[in-house]
Amino acid sequence: MFTVSTTVDILAETIARYRDSNPSAAGEQITLIHDRILASVDERIDRYTVDGSWSGTDEEDAHVHAAAKDGGIDTVLTCDKGWENLAPEELDLLPYEAQHPDHFFCLVDTSSPSAVRTVIASQLKYWFDRNGEVDLPARLRAAQCPEFADRVRIHLQTLDCSFLGA
Repeated sequence: MFTVSTTVDILAETIARYRDSNPSAAGEQITLIHDRILASVDERIDRYTVDGSWSGTDEEDAHVHAAAKDGGIDTVLTCDKGWENLAPEELDLLPYEAQHPDHFFCLVDTSSPSAVRTVIASQLKYWFDRNGEVDLPARLRAAQCPEFADRVRIHLQTLDCSFLGA
């Protein structure tokens, strides 16, 4: 349905934010997060120029804008206030659409609920096998995706979970 792209800068920033929130995390944990992110990425954008065209107030977001612009990206998923605080006319001038992940995943669910159900079942099995319990909607709410969490909750109510513990 879509291609997941990133840059070395974005990956480094993600890891740094995780480290900031988890200063005692073991190196193996950081490596595992890094490797899992890379495994889910389809494309790395290497050629982009921070050229001063970013109109947001947070200049640290300029590299993301530059990569999206130069990489021909259609949609940037972000919870960053730098995009949320842009005026509607500024958003209209961007060569891509900036979307909150909650909105994006709800659109994916509307477009392909069967694909979402497949991922839900996979995640349910993964986390249940790992922890013996799982609350996907709670995890999604904690990740700032409350509307998608509600959709997942509805999917879970109709999902045959007999595969758990099997």
